[in-house]
Amino acid sequence: MIRLTPVRCAVMLWLAAVLVSCSTAPTTSSSAAPTTSSAATPDATGTSLPAGLIALHEYQPGESSGFTSGVFDNPSIRGVALRMNWKDVEPSSSRFAWGPIDQVFAAAATSHKFVVLILVPGFGTPSWALQGVTTATFARQYGLGAGTVGELPMPWDPTYLSRWFAFMRDVAGRYGNNPEFRMIAAAGPNSVSVEMSLPNADADISRWIALGYTADKYVGAWSTTFQKYAEIFPKQYISLSLYPGLPIGNGGKRDAAQRTATPASVLAAGLAYKGIFAVQTSGLTGSRTGSDLYDLVSSNSGSVVTGFQLTTSATANPGQMGDAASPLHALTMTLQLGLAAHVDFLELYEPDVVNPAMQDLLRSTEVQLPH
Repeated sequence: MIRLTPVRCAVMLWLAAVLVSCSTAPTTSSSAAPTTSSAATPDATGTSLPAGLIALHEYQPGESSGFTSGVFDNPSIRGVALRMNWKDVEPSSSRFAWGPIDQVFAAAATSHKFVVLILVPGFGTPSWALQGVTTATFARQYGLGAGTVGELPMPWDPTYLSRWFAFMRDVAGRYGNNPEFRMIAAAGPNSVSVEMSLPNADADISRWIALGYTADKYVGAWSTTFQKYAEIFPKQYISLSLYPGLPIGNGGKRDAAQRTATPASVLAAGLAYKGIFAVQTSGLTGSRTGSDLYDLVSSNSGSVVTGFQLTTSATANPGQMGDAASPLHALTMTLQLGLAAHVDFLELYEPDVVNPAMQDLLRSTEVQLPH
């Protein structure tokens, strides 16, 4: 979930121009043909676009119910997204707890929904996978458990990435041929979520410099990630969730320009797989103050698959979504902002999906998204 920062407001116009030029990057020989319009028709992957309203569920360890009752029966919802930490799926090496994911795929098949998997390494890495890996202690910068200190693997560590990609192969082996499996979030060089974010408080920046972080090293880790995902998931779309880069250059010194240059370089690497690539942000709200990463997604709509994940639920947190007095108005403003960017999909949290007061709004939004 993205937190708006002053840096974003200052850099968006520059980044939008850069990313428009990046969107012309050629596809690699192993990728599918480029998507030329936002319409839910099959491309060379043989998979329809992940278009429409998507209901998002954040798995909590030990839960038994999964998605809220009513999500799969909602005709305005075309897809469901499940977010889980790696450690909750593979708590021990090669010992898997597939149950929650199996349950989602079974319900999706019955209700004719597509599935998006959001599997989180970084702070979500199981302890066994950190053995022999270079790690450092940081506080989680946002999201569930914000402020909690944990061990974070270095995003470029080859042992860590190798184990993560092995897990991705296990996921593909179990679900890759499932016709409901439409998209997976690219991850590996990240921290609290699948956003390309790392701890970025002022003290964290000094720590990263001491740990040997460079912009090239970080972009290289993402380039490897896109290559591996394209190989492992040839039948799924691969999504990148944008986030400003760390203000560190390649000489071990602070460099504010990298807040914009690093995400531009990561996005350019992803666009090499344009036919199966999707770009999004995970912080859409109706209370937009100035520019945020919204502009970057909007500038790529029609060139690649694009979308937004809402910051939170308007039902539960209407003030954060734009109108503390009216959850419906907060969600209305947010969805209208998403539609204005001509995106393919919008990811909503479950409370908004099942709230009776939101159903007319969901129906009117769904028909305006690509089919």
